[in-house]
Amino acid sequence: MPSLVGSEMCIRDSNNSACVTVKTGGNIKKTNLVGVHSIASNPLQTKRYFGIGFARYEYKLDDNLLCTRLISVKPSERVNEGMPSFLISVTLKNNGKKRQDISYMESMPVNYVTMGSQMQEKNKRPLKYPVEITVEEGRQTALARISAVANDFLVLPLKSQRYPHEVAPPAVFMHTESKEKNVFPHVDSQDNTLASSLEFSLQPGESRTFHVILGLQDRERYSTIHNQIAAFMHDADTNDYPEGVFAQLWKAKLPDFSVEKDEVLRREMFWNAHFLEASAKYSEYFNETFVPQGSVYSYHYGDNIANRDHLQAALPACYTNPDLAKSCLRYVMKQSESDGEIKRGNLGFGYTPPIIYKESDQQLYMFNTIAEYLPVSYTHLRAHETRHDLVCRLLLEKKKKIKNKNKKTKKKKKTHKLLNTL
Repeated sequence: MPSLVGSEMCIRDSNNSACVTVKTGGNIKKTNLVGVHSIASNPLQTKRYFGIGFARYEYKLDDNLLCTRLISVKPSERVNEGMPSFLISVTLKNNGKKRQDISYMESMPVNYVTMGSQMQEKNKRPLKYPVEITVEEGRQTALARISAVANDFLVLPLKSQRYPHEVAPPAVFMHTESKEKNVFPHVDSQDNTLASSLEFSLQPGESRTFHVILGLQDRERYSTIHNQIAAFMHDADTNDYPEGVFAQLWKAKLPDFSVEKDEVLRREMFWNAHFLEASAKYSEYFNETFVPQGSVYSYHYGDNIANRDHLQAALPACYTNPDLAKSCLRYVMKQSESDGEIKRGNLGFGYTPPIIYKESDQQLYMFNTIAEYLPVSYTHLRAHETRHDLVCRLLLEKKKKIKNKNKKTKKKKKTHKLLNTL
């Protein structure tokens, strides 16, 4: 099928974009699905649903064409082993009476800017991050490699050294696929933008579905990307997924609140437990996962402060995910001095800048969180333990209890016998 007029227009946008170009008879119309001025902001044309691990948009286009965009994220199976990827599933269905020729495109510019420098003018930022994009043979996967170049006179450290700025940003990849026959989406690039597109025809009553995976990759190799994609899509339910392709994994991950009879309270408990998991952030420098304060500190200034906020978030995690709570505690402990001072936080790559301002209650939150964590974590790993250590400890403690019980029984019998002799 010949390319449709306007199918390249989305890729030139400076922001994330998604668009559908439809040809019916002699008419061609392009519709933007993402953005303030798109139909996504019109409740008469777009229904929006948000829940645990998913966001779903249902668009009513002209000529009875329906489009569904579903964004799904996967829960981490273990702390410090998250999956830095998300899935966009796109389904288009022709509910009209005529054949429709369709071109769909999903694009994303790769503009790497650290949170701490986003408010600065480009030429005044300490580092700039040029992007180089390659597309793998077969055009299903593209990789955007990001490098760090000093804008000022700076001596950049090794990747493993703490530093106020990010000198080893991850690469970004885009992958597209479909399980349906005769559906062949492909990936392209233009300047610093990744884009997945698909052209096809829909007869009345027909539908087509394809998937776009976006993620981060540290090793910058296609073989590693494919392994990450396979692990990411494992256990994904792509057949029936109104609440996300990982809905069952989220259900198994979160606590069971079914005993709570109040529907509103139960829903809030689920959502807050989900929020702790979904917002958890891995620190490569400290090799720990913590729950950021969010909003202004993290997403505006780029500062991971204050440690008391991370400890406060760990309090409910003691009950919903003790391993996450333990990692939060270890994260703060690794920023503590030998005299008991707890640093306010860090920025860049594990760097703590000299600062006079300090919170007065950091230690109080530390003691409070530890006091909450220890009783709950009895059957969970302690700070220095492996899973093997845990099993051995619990077996030894059980053996010790049995031994002490036998000693008490023998002593009681001996005392009883002595009394009988008297």
